[in-house]
Amino acid sequence: MGLEGIGISPDCNPENIATPRELFNWALEPAEDHILDRFFELGYLDAAVWAAENPVDKVVEDGTPTVKNGSAW
Repeated sequence: MGLEGIGISPDCNPENIATPRELFNWALEPAEDHILDRFFELGYLDAAVWAAENPVDKVVEDGTPTVKNGSAW
C-alpha cells in the first residue's frame, strides 16, 4: 500500500535505518524525545529532497488529479 515511488517509513533511509525490534518497541511505546526530534528533522530533509525532485509546475502541469486511488480536491 502507498504511492508509487514513495516510501514512508522510519526504516526507508539506509543511513538511519531502524531495526524491526526498534520499530516494534516504538509501536508499543513512543521513542525518547531526542529520537523523535531526529525523525522530525529527517522528515524535513526528506520533504526537501522530494520537493526538489518534483517541482510543483511539473507535478500539476497536465491538469490530472494528483491522487489516483482516492478523491482529489
